[in-house]
Amino acid sequence: MAAKDSIFGIQAPKFVDDESNEVLLNYFVVLKDEKDFGTIEHQSIINRHREWVDKGDHWIFEGLIHLFKYDDPEAKYLELQNYYKQNVRLYKRRDGSFYLNNNLDPVYFRLDKLEPIVLTSKNAPDGLLISFVSIEPVNTLIRSKKSLIYSNVEVKNAYSMLENCSFNQNVETEIP
Repeated sequence: MAAKDSIFGIQAPKFVDDESNEVLLNYFVVLKDEKDFGTIEHQSIINRHREWVDKGDHWIFEGLIHLFKYDDPEAKYLELQNYYKQNVRLYKRRDGSFYLNNNLDPVYFRLDKLEPIVLTSKNAPDGLLISFVSIEPVNTLIRSKKSLIYSNVEVKNAYSMLENCSFNQNVETEIP
């Protein structure tokens, strides 16, 4: 049975560096995919009045890579190690789009954590915990340009349906 298509994509994640080199994250299991809220709360010590300042929400994307499933796990680990603490464009789904900010520009993520862990073997790490943290706030309403295009198409379709409808206000109905 074929997987249902999604505007956000259905395939495994990937990231792209500044030179357009793609790194595919096959055998990836998402552990955390959530906002890091950027709201700062100020509370008066005199009357306990509260005010909030919204500075935008960052995004955290963490997962587990099953290195033992690769033909050459060491090569994959070394490939990822080259990007450790580097800024990359993250694609949550490789057939989807990257994250955007409020200006609809790409948001870069820092490859913040690479931690080898033991999954199946008893003495050697064969898994990898990996974490990406956004450098600037992410627009969570418009996740991608692809979703923006889809929403514009839906709006245009709705308008064209309304234009094709004719409302005749002089209709007389007979009540039996």
